[in-house]
Amino acid sequence: MKATIAVIDGDGIGPEIVPQGVKALKVIAKRFKHDFNLVPAQLGYTTWKQTGHAAPPETIELCRKSDGVLLGAIGAGQWANTSENFPPGWGRRQFCRELRYTCSVRPAKVSSHTINVSPTKADRIKGTDLVVVRDRSPDWLKLTDKTPRGRLARDILEFYEDEIIPTLKFAFLLARSRKKKLCLMTQSSQFATSKLWLQVFQEMAKKHPDVELDVQAPDNCAMLLMRNPAVFDVIVTDSPAMGGMMNNLAALLMGSVGMGPGTTIGLRDGDTYTAMVQRNGLYEPIHGTASIRSGQGIVNPIGTVLAAAMLLRYSLGLEQEAQAIERGVEKALEQGYRTYDIMEPGKIKVGTNEMGEQIAAAIEAGA
Repeated sequence: MKATIAVIDGDGIGPEIVPQGVKALKVIAKRFKHDFNLVPAQLGYTTWKQTGHAAPPETIELCRKSDGVLLGAIGAGQWANTSENFPPGWGRRQFCRELRYTCSVRPAKVSSHTINVSPTKADRIKGTDLVVVRDRSPDWLKLTDKTPRGRLARDILEFYEDEIIPTLKFAFLLARSRKKKLCLMTQSSQFATSKLWLQVFQEMAKKHPDVELDVQAPDNCAMLLMRNPAVFDVIVTDSPAMGGMMNNLAALLMGSVGMGPGTTIGLRDGDTYTAMVQRNGLYEPIHGTASIRSGQGIVNPIGTVLAAAMLLRYSLGLEQEAQAIERGVEKALEQGYRTYDIMEPGKIKVGTNEMGEQIAAAIEAGA
């Protein structure tokens, strides 16, 4: 297969972790005889400082024509609270709007090799393999007014039914390809938008009688995730904010947010979840720029490597190749290699680059 993949280091630790994902993709290309054209691009705070554009037009155009985008992290990092006139969202909002990304997908699978690193007891998280799906389509309407009582701020979130349907359809199809269990996390007792999500969810359920359904409020869903995460398969949420919370909680079950991959994708009509994915999806680890760690060569690149596997699976439809990367990660962990955030007694502490090398070697060896 021939494919063009845009590669964006971004800010903070991005230039350290992205090369590790690139190594995995290059080994996959060689082993499975693919032709991956890996094209570097710029996005984020560093780009803004250099060019005056957080999301340069040439980056948007490249990513629009690509078959997938591999990103490290973007953001102002330690500069976020300064008076600099840095664009809100670091250009990400504009980037996602231009490329019509509407859905975020974050898997969390607990490895038997790092199960004791998790802050949750091993016997409670054994067998955990879940996915959090959240909608990213609407823009929050943010208003700040001056009133006789001082400043008044409003955050208004609106959903149209035709925005809800694709995300829920994707979640149903994803669940059907896995363990056939789908949980809607929503606060339908409080918010009109959540009531609409629940109504559409119930209507779509009639078309998927083979899927076991559940509805949970965010607080109870988070509690269950910590107490008995193995009961979940696919969780879909109507709240970008609550979805972000669930992403981080799920990643902690894996031992570290450095382990968590994710994707933000556009959706089209299709009969399977992979057929619904717009080809040029954005793939990245779930953590931020971690600027305090940048330049030290110590951060965990596994989330980025697993994001590369998601790119192969979701955008390119290369399931065998995606599994090869995932097995490579498992093999490196089985051999005892650990970055500082998942270090255990008796294991081999390595830096970012060496962890990437060990994973690439395991993929090449056919792990």
